[in-house]
Amino acid sequence: MTLLNMLFRLSWLMLLIPCLSWASNGDTSFLDNLQVHGFGTLGAAAGNQSNVTALRDLSSSQGVSHFGNPLATDSRLGLQLDAALGHNLSATAQVVGAYRINQSIDSILQWAFVKYQPGPTWSLRLGRFGTDAFLLSDQRNVGFTYLRVRPPVEFYGFLPLYSVDGGDFQYLHPLGDGVLTAKAFWGQSNPYYYIHGSSLAASTTSEQNLRPIMGGDLIWKNDDWILHSAYVTLNVNTSLPGLDPLIQMAQQAGTLYAPTAITAQNITVRDKNIQFLESGLAFDGEHWNVTSELSETLFQSQFKANVASGYVTVGYHLDAWTPFIGYSRVWPTRTVPIANVADAPPQIQSLLSAINISVFQLTNENQYTQSAGVRWDFYNNFDLKAQFDRTVVLGQGDELWATRVGVVPRQSGVNMLSLTLDWVF
Repeated sequence: MTLLNMLFRLSWLMLLIPCLSWASNGDTSFLDNLQVHGFGTLGAAAGNQSNVTALRDLSSSQGVSHFGNPLATDSRLGLQLDAALGHNLSATAQVVGAYRINQSIDSILQWAFVKYQPGPTWSLRLGRFGTDAFLLSDQRNVGFTYLRVRPPVEFYGFLPLYSVDGGDFQYLHPLGDGVLTAKAFWGQSNPYYYIHGSSLAASTTSEQNLRPIMGGDLIWKNDDWILHSAYVTLNVNTSLPGLDPLIQMAQQAGTLYAPTAITAQNITVRDKNIQFLESGLAFDGEHWNVTSELSETLFQSQFKANVASGYVTVGYHLDAWTPFIGYSRVWPTRTVPIANVADAPPQIQSLLSAINISVFQLTNENQYTQSAGVRWDFYNNFDLKAQFDRTVVLGQGDELWATRVGVVPRQSGVNMLSLTLDWVF
């Protein structure tokens, strides 16, 4: 058992001990210090192209399509327990039910940590907690906390790292008319991802071992503004399934034609590093609501293209109604190496062409989405949202889609309509 797994189980034990004590002797003091919160979304979404599915993120088991389950993309239900344990200690556990690739108890459990906070300026957490790499890190599953029906797929979809098993340190300091928070964290994670199919391999899913994960973020906040920046670095310790046919063909091509740029050694992500840099801001005033983030993800593996992504959402409050518009974009900033087919011997040109196409299909995100919608806060802690999206995939940059082999979302655009009911308690 690793140290991180021991810390994760310890956080659960710290939460269970007071419960067992209360059950055994009827002591109700623990219940007095226990807070129960919940949240949920009931959503329906449909698109106008039947042979492709727009995923909410790469951990989703279903998405938006013409014939798919309309409730699967955005519906979710969450419960959170917070317990004061005394001696500056508290414990938090959160579970979230949603349509995801892995439905194990370990995947449903999003948070389980113990927090030590001896004063108002600093704290330490051990266990499983949210990854503070985004503005919406802790709210990605809580639809009530943001304007859109779902976090922008182009920004949040290709790196669905919801939680980390490890520890973090947080320090708060007043700055101007707000508060500056600095945080550093370390740990590991084992998320399940959807792996896009290609002309050589069918779509599949994979458990990824990401260890170590290290990073930090700065956030400044006052009554109207939030400014955020983050840096995360992680190592991938597993291989992608379904790559064996591609690796075998690359080995064959390398034997027949040495100058090929695609080799069995660089068609891998195992033992490679990923770095993520993010900057974002949010403004929520009397009338205007603006949220925007930019990021770049750098892959050490030559098999994966570096990508930049960003979005902006602008809303205007009209009493209980908030109409909004949005734009989100993801694009490659470094192309993957491909073989020069024209200069290759004729007998392997078809082989190199097949390898090039498969590498491009497996590693490329290149699309944008234009959105318009309205949010209606019709009751305390309840809202209704309607949103129309038009997504255009450029070239074959469709890694954020579940498609049949060889099928690409039409470049004229895929239209999607979503309706959600959100609540918190």
